[in-house]
Amino acid sequence: MNQSFVRALDHITLLASQGQDATFKMGSRYPILNSSYSSVYSSSVLQVLGVSSSSSTIPFVSYEDIGLVVKSKTLVHGNSDVSLDLEIQFRTLGITLDARLSKINPKTA
Repeated sequence: MNQSFVRALDHITLLASQGQDATFKMGSRYPILNSSYSSVYSSSVLQVLGVSSSSSTIPFVSYEDIGLVVKSKTLVHGNSDVSLDLEIQFRTLGITLDARLSKINPKTA
């Protein structure tokens, strides 16, 4: 059974200097299996190493941010007007045909 937990954020304060970028991240880092390497050893090497298996698999993993990322840039103009540039990205874990591999689905607004 799949379960999800959602908590509503009623108020977020993001402070930034004039013309500087500010970033808000909410989510987690998820391990993504990029590839794996298998090696086969000869029986004499296995005896020296004291290993009973004739192969070992080494995974190569990278970590991807999933969740909500909000980037903003604030500009205050001379006439008290304020410009706000927002970049909103929501990345979720997608579905793949191979259960060992994961796919990240980015959504940008």
